[in-house]
Amino acid sequence: MAIAYDETVLLALLPGLCGFGMLTAALGIVWLGNCRMHRPFPAALFALIGLCLLWLFPASPAAQLSAQTDARQRVIELTNQIRVDYNLPPLKRNDTLQAAADWIAQDNASRNTLSHTDALGRNIGARLTDFGYAYSIVAENLAAGYISPEAVLDGWMNSTGHRANILRDNICEIGAGYIYQSGTMYGHFWSQNFGCRWNTYPVVINNEAASTTSREVTLYMYGTGWAEQMRLSNDGHAWTDWMPYTATISWTLLPGTGERAVFAEVRRGTTVYHTNFR
Repeated sequence: MAIAYDETVLLALLPGLCGFGMLTAALGIVWLGNCRMHRPFPAALFALIGLCLLWLFPASPAAQLSAQTDARQRVIELTNQIRVDYNLPPLKRNDTLQAAADWIAQDNASRNTLSHTDALGRNIGARLTDFGYAYSIVAENLAAGYISPEAVLDGWMNSTGHRANILRDNICEIGAGYIYQSGTMYGHFWSQNFGCRWNTYPVVINNEAASTTSREVTLYMYGTGWAEQMRLSNDGHAWTDWMPYTATISWTLLPGTGERAVFAEVRRGTTVYHTNFR
C-alpha cells in the first residue's frame, strides 16, 4: 500500500528582514579513509508526505559539522546524485536540519503515524525555529515503509510534490532522518529537511560524500550571483590567494587519515565574509 499527499504553505513576508543578517560561508567536512554504509530492514507498507514552507528570517552562523556514515547519510548522497544529474547544486548537510529530521522521524515512529505536525503540535516552521535554524526557505519530505535509502528516494522521486522539494533550486542545506520501530504499521520511518538561510554560502566536498580515499576532491562553493572572489584553507589559518569566484573547484586535502575540513571565504568589492561557528 502506498499513500501520498503534499502541502505547501507560503507565509507573509516580514517587512525589513529581506536581505539582512550576517553572511557566512560554511565549512565542509569529509572523512579521509574508508567508511561502511549501513542499510535498514524490510517492510511492506509505504507512505509519503511532502511539505514546503517559506519564511523570511535573519541568518545565523553555521553549526560545525561531523561526518556520518549510515542510512541517513546514504539518503543525502543519493539526493545529491539526483540533483547533480539535473544540473542542480549539491546540498550541504547541516547539523540543525539533521537534528530536526531525526526528531520528526522518531516522533512519527513513537506515535505510529506519519505527520508533519509533531507530538508538541509544531509544524515544520515552528519546529525548525525551536531547533535554532533561522531560515529563508524550508521544505520537508516524509515517508514510511521503504526498506532502504534507494527505495525511499525512488518513492519520493515518483511523487510530484516530493520530487519538487528534492529538485528545488533555492535550497542549499539538508538533513535526513531514519528510524526502524518494530510493532508499528510501517516499521521504517524516513525524513528529509531542506533549507537555506539568508546570505549563507556552504562549501560541499565531493557532493557531500561521507568519505574519500583520495586527498584530491571537488568542492562546490555557493555564492553564484553574489561572490566575485574566493579563497580557501584546510586549517582556517593558511589561505590561498584570492581568486575569481567559481562554483566548482578542485582541491587537495591535508595528508593523513581522519576528518578533514575545508574553510572558505568569499568577497564582493571590499566586503569579506568567512566561515562562522556556533
